[in-house]
Amino acid sequence: MCAILDPGCLSRRLTWAVVLVRGYAKESGDTLGMMISEDLLQILRCPACVSGPDRRPGEDPGRLELARDCWLVCTEPACGRKYPIVDDIPVMFVKTGDRFARIPVADLPVPPPKDVVD
Repeated sequence: MCAILDPGCLSRRLTWAVVLVRGYAKESGDTLGMMISEDLLQILRCPACVSGPDRRPGEDPGRLELARDCWLVCTEPACGRKYPIVDDIPVMFVKTGDRFARIPVADLPVPPPKDVVD
């Protein structure tokens, strides 16, 4: 197992997430919105709520729900981060979630902007 803050480890995890989204979701046929499978939605978590200094208490913090067919919204009351799904890939960077945290779900752009990665 690698350290959560190790850049190489993070890169491998993100690569695996892309494989899951593009491969499994398309093959399974069990999709929600923009190619996010129900199985993948059940395992994805808000990265800010599950690690580091902002880790939320509890057994399963940072659960996400699909909103507007192209956004993953953290369900933690004190979080509010929203992660766009761009080209069928969830953009799960904390900075990206921070960028949209104060925008009400009803006001999130559909489709999300493609320039969400700084």
